[in-house]
Amino acid sequence: MGNELLAYIKGILCFVLFASLLMQLFPREKDKKYLELTVGLIFLYLIMKPVLSALKNYDEILDSSYFTMDFDSGFLEEQQEEFETQTGIAMINNMEEQMEFMGYENPNLTMKKSGNSWVLFVEVEQNLSQDWEEEKKNLKNFLSNVYNLDEDNINIEIRG
Repeated sequence: MGNELLAYIKGILCFVLFASLLMQLFPREKDKKYLELTVGLIFLYLIMKPVLSALKNYDEILDSSYFTMDFDSGFLEEQQEEFETQTGIAMINNMEEQMEFMGYENPNLTMKKSGNSWVLFVEVEQNLSQDWEEEKKNLKNFLSNVYNLDEDNINIEIRG
């Protein structure tokens, strides 16, 4: 019991010394308040640790559903899909604007999920004065670089 108490006090003293060293390393006042909060919470945990461990039902308290949050995995998947859909719509609108600015007439873009990646389908109207094979390659390269897409996942079709 005496050795445990001595080790407990040494641990708290080491933490206090470490915390004061950290406080001296952060000279900016706006950073100190966050550091003080974190240090305070850790210190509170260190002080309360023996009290909590002395409780008979300590494990049952920590394992109770009061301290755990059960999320329906379907809910999280729905939220992720909604986010990806909204992001994809915004990205497509931006791409269409960029392509119109570059001189492409009536671009039509769609994105579809394929496994863990997205595939981009691009349709543009044919302009007879252009070399379309070279233009397809340039457009693929542009979309790949600007929007961080894999060129293999970009399909370009020419309407005409």
